[in-house]
Amino acid sequence: MPTAEAMREFEAFLATIHYPPSPYRNLDNSLPTSVVTLEHLAPGLFTLPEGAKLPAGDATNGLADYSKQGLDGAFACVNCHTLPTGKGGDMRWNGATYEEVPLGPLGEAHSFLNSGDGQSNVTLTVPQLRNLDDKAGFHLTQLESNAGFGYVHDGSVDSLTRFLTEDAFNFQSDQQLADMVALMLAFPGSELPGSGGTTLLDPPGPESKDTHAGVGRQVTFATVLGAAPPADVQRILDFMAEADTGRVGLVGKGVFNGAPYGVQYLGAQQWALDVAPVVLSSAQLVTVIGPGNECTFTLVPAGTERRIGIDRDGDGCLDGDERNGGTDPADPTDCTCSDPLPAAPTGLTATPRGLYEIELAWTDAAVDETGYAIERRSGGGPFATVATLGPDATIHRDGGLRPGVTYDYRVSALGCAGPGVAAVTRSTNPATGLPVMFVGLLQLTKECDAANSKVRVIADVFVSTPSGVPLTVDGAVVEGSFSGAVTKTKMFGQTSHVGGNVYRVGFLSPWADLSVTPNPTFTFTVDDVTRMGWTYDPSLDVGNPISTSFTCP
Repeated sequence: MPTAEAMREFEAFLATIHYPPSPYRNLDNSLPTSVVTLEHLAPGLFTLPEGAKLPAGDATNGLADYSKQGLDGAFACVNCHTLPTGKGGDMRWNGATYEEVPLGPLGEAHSFLNSGDGQSNVTLTVPQLRNLDDKAGFHLTQLESNAGFGYVHDGSVDSLTRFLTEDAFNFQSDQQLADMVALMLAFPGSELPGSGGTTLLDPPGPESKDTHAGVGRQVTFATVLGAAPPADVQRILDFMAEADTGRVGLVGKGVFNGAPYGVQYLGAQQWALDVAPVVLSSAQLVTVIGPGNECTFTLVPAGTERRIGIDRDGDGCLDGDERNGGTDPADPTDCTCSDPLPAAPTGLTATPRGLYEIELAWTDAAVDETGYAIERRSGGGPFATVATLGPDATIHRDGGLRPGVTYDYRVSALGCAGPGVAAVTRSTNPATGLPVMFVGLLQLTKECDAANSKVRVIADVFVSTPSGVPLTVDGAVVEGSFSGAVTKTKMFGQTSHVGGNVYRVGFLSPWADLSVTPNPTFTFTVDDVTRMGWTYDPSLDVGNPISTSFTCP
């Protein structure tokens, strides 16, 4: 059974996964205006007969219909399937605006539910719409269907066109239907308009983690530029133009006189070679391309171009320099570079994003960093590393935080020679508006063995509220050290009412041998107190932590 911490780590990993790029969007990630929907057939309700090919669809017209009231009964698609993902939001209407639904006690989010099915399910989570193209190819009107597996939660609707012509929708023509199908196919890719969140039918949706549609597109030159097909020349020009926007990176991999090389596009027609400090112009680079000296150019996710293009293992030593020096470009521990410590990031900021997350942003001032280390602390304790990012990173979202708590952050660039000087900032997460509880008292009681040669303590945590309302807590996370033995225990349901508004959670320390350590000191700390619907404010704690020495009798 995974621990709560393991599940939080798994959730953090899942949050790093991005949807693949859309094969339907344009190179610049814009919506297509002409999508030939070969696998989506006419339903036979309008001009075209059932099973006929739909006309080419315009996704921009589909987006306008998607946000138009009246297409889905009295509503618009966007009222539930929020942009930019199509998923229901994690917000609720308070009568004037939308506000976040607080995370649950285990950090779980609460997305919008729909009870409109009314048949096989009572309630359904509003699904995201970024993988609909994967399901295409299943048609009950055809003699053969060798792809696809249907739509709706149980796959009971065979095709997009059949789903969109259910009684709930009000499409008026085959062309309008084709436009909506085109939008559904091009949904992944992000950069769709968001919501204002100021009216009941305009709910905000979660942020998208879709990949830019240009990522992965390639062009290979195997001849001198003058003999290259004009379409290939235009393609690399389009690649550079899109990379100049900063939304994607661009790299090249080639062979020159039998030796491999890599380049990273720096912008403004400049390319960094994988041998420092060589920078080539586009005009210089094309002179090395020809028969036998091929080069393939690839658009890559923004921020990955250095590692993919010229520093494979991210150790700060460029691939060409490593090959020339006899070290392994794929092994970050096999490095001979003598670079100085990388420069510290500049302009570090920490901005709350909702109640449980802080966004860090900085300017990448290092030249050959291997990555970035993110450290965090609260309450003046020691810093602990919470994330390690790749080179050229300039942003990080730190989640799972406690509302109302102030956190200090350090961000350091990492290099072959070690971490550089850290940039430091701090931020306080906004309060939840939930009722507050805190540790009102810590009480330690000793227990001696029969021979009075050993001692241990029972530590009671008394949980209080400012209002004096009696409160039963769900559990506590406590930590203690006694004669060098450290234990950390998470306990649930082991609470007892002491009186008034005070409750306790018991904790029993290990035994300490008095013949080895006379008068040992026990240090006890409460790390957390949990109760659904309440927030723990450690700034109100009384006597936390506590240290007391004991002996027997």
